Amino acid sequence: MFSIALFWASAREESLALKLQIRLQKEWIQIFPINPRYPEINWTACYPNFEEVDKEGQRVDLFVFMTNPQLTLDLLKNNLKFWVKKVWFQPWTFDDAVLEFCKQNNLKVEHEKCLLIAPITTLESFIQWE
Repeated sequence: MFSIALFWASAREESLALKLQIRLQKEWIQIFPINPRYPEINWTACYPNFEEVDKEGQRVDLFVFMTNPQLTLDLLKNNLKFWVKKVWFQPWTFDDAVLEFCKQNNLKVEHEKCLLIAPITTLESFIQWE
C-alpha cells in the first residue's frame, strides 16, 4: 500500500481535493490530509502540517499538492527536511519557480497528469519509479 500526504485537503463537498481524497482512498491508498482548518476529513484524521504526520512515524511515499503555486513553493521549502523525494502537482498548483526548486533539490516530479482522471496505474508507476 502507498501513502500520500495531501496538502490543502478539504472537507467541502464541492472541492476537488475531497474528490481526490475519496478516489485515492477507494483504491486503498493511505491518505494523510494536511490542512490546519480541519480535525478530520472523510473520517480520516487531518493534520495541521506535515511535521505532525512525521512525529507519528508515518511513512509517506508522495506529496500531492492542491495549493496555489506560491503556497506550494513555501510548503516544499518547509518540508524538504522530511526526505519525501516524490511530488505530484495537480493542474494550477505549480509554476516555473516551483519546478526549478524541485530540479535544484533533486525531487522527482509529475505535473502533466491530473490524479482525478489519470489511471491509478500511472500513480503506482510514479511512486515505484526510482
